[in-house]
Amino acid sequence: MERKLKKHPLLPWWPVLLIGFGGVGAAGAAARGLSLEEALDLVLAQSAEVRLASAGVEQAAAEQLVARSQLYPQISATAGYTRTLKSQYSGLGNSSSEPDSGGQGAPADTSSNASFFDDLPFGQKNQYSLGLSLSQNLFAGGRLVAQKRAANARYRSASLQLAMARAQALLEVTRRYYDALLAEELALIADSSLVQAEGVLSLTETTWKEGQKSEYELLRARVVRDNQLPLVLQRHSERDQAHLRLKELLALALDDSLSLTTGPETPLPRFALAADTSAARRVPVRQAQEGVAGTEALLRAARGERLPALNFNSRYSPVAYPRSGLPGKGDFRSDWTVGLSLSLPLFTGRRLAGSEGVARSQLVVARTRLDQARQAATLEARVVHRDLAQAAASLQATATTVEQARRACGIAQLRYQEGLSTQLELSDARLLLDQALANQARAACNLQVARTRLSLLSELPLSGGGGQPASAPASASPAGAATANSAGSF
Repeated sequence: MERKLKKHPLLPWWPVLLIGFGGVGAAGAAARGLSLEEALDLVLAQSAEVRLASAGVEQAAAEQLVARSQLYPQISATAGYTRTLKSQYSGLGNSSSEPDSGGQGAPADTSSNASFFDDLPFGQKNQYSLGLSLSQNLFAGGRLVAQKRAANARYRSASLQLAMARAQALLEVTRRYYDALLAEELALIADSSLVQAEGVLSLTETTWKEGQKSEYELLRARVVRDNQLPLVLQRHSERDQAHLRLKELLALALDDSLSLTTGPETPLPRFALAADTSAARRVPVRQAQEGVAGTEALLRAARGERLPALNFNSRYSPVAYPRSGLPGKGDFRSDWTVGLSLSLPLFTGRRLAGSEGVARSQLVVARTRLDQARQAATLEARVVHRDLAQAAASLQATATTVEQARRACGIAQLRYQEGLSTQLELSDARLLLDQALANQARAACNLQVARTRLSLLSELPLSGGGGQPASAPASASPAGAATANSAGSF
């Protein structure tokens, strides 16, 4: 039988495929070194969630100013000018003429009338007015103090939200960084398997030409090599996708090539394992507590609508009516008033009862969510500790497995070279080694992510989404709608 086989069509161009899957922009450009510490600093500066949370803190601080301002005097100044084109009072200063003894009319003396009407505001062509007003809330049934407390709770809640956003961004970039590291490691394992398959194929071709191997062995070696190609392409594609996701999170140019410099075994000094993971220390629980405090304050504000409100006001308004041009120093006349106003709702169509009902229902929701947050935080702490212990045990177990699998693969390769075993035995040994290496890499990355999650646990949001703060009433009353709205929702 003639020992001739056609060269496989994939052989000349599969290295070109691997180069093409090496990453966009990788060719001809130096890879940018990126450590995990640098990635952590970048994500805090680039994260959209962190920027939104920072804006929420600034908004809550501004709402605090609005709520506090109602406790202080309100002073405002006004100035106005009015030009009268035609008035109903024109001509009142002129009297009609009466006939004398000679039958001819003589004008009457109107100087006194004209002078009298010139000093009055009626129908004057030029009117200048200045105003200075002062208003001070003396008693508002506790509404203003309650709204200030609600705004303070909203600010504390926004500050906690910022802490959660920062912790979530740090955990997310850590996950993506180690996902990229794992994808690189899996791609290297696949490349190594392909290189070994090429070596086995080359050895089999040599021994086949010498008549020591059958055509079946050669075909099998070639099929094993060819079957490894799709896996290599897949691993390279997964590596590139992991890099793209990391670059997207860090707002880096997608065409840049990255070189990850932090290995899975590198310790992370920034993240110290949390000693206390109790529910009371969790930021989501504390945020839910602020939600309860703010909703209680708005309930007190709604109840305060039933009480009388006392307000002091004063207004100083100089006015001038010059005949022409600008007023002089002596043209202004003083107008100064002071007063007290008392308001008491007598009948509002049960609007106040409705506002109280809304506030009470929101308080029930806030307290319920606080209980849910505590329960979820307690459960999550146990899950995180369990995941860390499992990751550590898995990494420890894979260390021995990799050594045994590597030694078994070396023995199988030597046996195959000496003709003491088949390709099936060698392929099984290589497959077991690849699985052991992949499990070791995955366990090392999972351990680092689990450590990071535990160190950030007190500031991370609840994984189940429970314990989110309840929404506060939109407003405690129409009169205080602006202030209550500025207090925000919890």
